[in-house]
Amino acid sequence: MSQVKPEGRLSDLPDLYATRVHGGCMSPAIVDGSVIAVSKVATVRPGDFVTLWFRPECVPPGTSPVQVKKLVGREGPNLFIERFVPHGLFSVHPSELLAVHKVIGLLPESKPGGSHDPKTIIPIAACRAA
Repeated sequence: MSQVKPEGRLSDLPDLYATRVHGGCMSPAIVDGSVIAVSKVATVRPGDFVTLWFRPECVPPGTSPVQVKKLVGREGPNLFIERFVPHGLFSVHPSELLAVHKVIGLLPESKPGGSHDPKTIIPIAACRAA
């Protein structure tokens, strides 16, 4: 499971923030230890990588409430989410979530949690092609 450990409160995060990924379920696109750039304000569309901010009561004890997945689509209110390793699709109802943010790219090695210059963000598609 690709998770991020939330740093501070959701409401305190800037519109563009970075965080480190823990776990490899989104490999090879996003590997364990990657630092991802995330936008709270960018429009989320099917095909985007996203951070899912689950309500704490909706995740098992010891599991991070923030997970990185790929948005496949929507049907009614439900979001259809994909993980790569092991491959799986699942449905999430919006009532389980506090927020969904768009992953806009990978950052060179840096400290997570702060705001970053958008010029340093590497699009995920460029990383897969390399």
